[in-house]
Amino acid sequence: MVRSVLLIGVVVLLAGCAPVEALPEQGFTEQQLERFHQRAGDARWEFLGYPKELRPRVDSFEVVSADEWWPLFQECMGEAGFANYPDQTVSYEGLDVAETQKLDLADFRCQQQAITDPATTGYLNPAQADYAYDYYQQTLIPCLSLRQLTVTDIPSRAEFVRGFGAWNPYWSFTLVFSDRQTRELLDACPAIAPGLPDLGFYG
Repeated sequence: MVRSVLLIGVVVLLAGCAPVEALPEQGFTEQQLERFHQRAGDARWEFLGYPKELRPRVDSFEVVSADEWWPLFQECMGEAGFANYPDQTVSYEGLDVAETQKLDLADFRCQQQAITDPATTGYLNPAQADYAYDYYQQTLIPCLSLRQLTVTDIPSRAEFVRGFGAWNPYWSFTLVFSDRQTRELLDACPAIAPGLPDLGFYG
């Protein structure tokens, strides 16, 4: 089970004052984790390009820390016949078609047996994604536009929420400014919506 932590925004209702928007809940519900796991698997399977009938069935999965994930993955691959995968002393490019398929299917199944908590790796739950999208549209993109920085390929709100917030307006262009200029830009136009966690965006 996943426990969500509720961050309570204080709503001030004073005459002549606008209410302060409450921050969305942090964390992922069990249902949201299942949806995240399914979408990650769909994307990985599409990348592999095999017919859907070959897709290994993964009925359950664990949510583990980043430190726990890799040993679990290697143990699973070892049980599938690929000990110490990826072994730097072995060339996997030389495998025949059958062995390549066996490796790919094992890799898929072992990657799907456990996931790291998406809340710790920069993804947003639907409420957070909705909140972030409002910030991007109403504050960040206009701020960047005032500085002659054009944001392109903006996803729809539905796409952004379905993708668990895996997009930021700053990804639309390459910053070529000096460190000082970049810091000044980020100070003027923060990349992260107020109240949402910064999980490494700023380095």
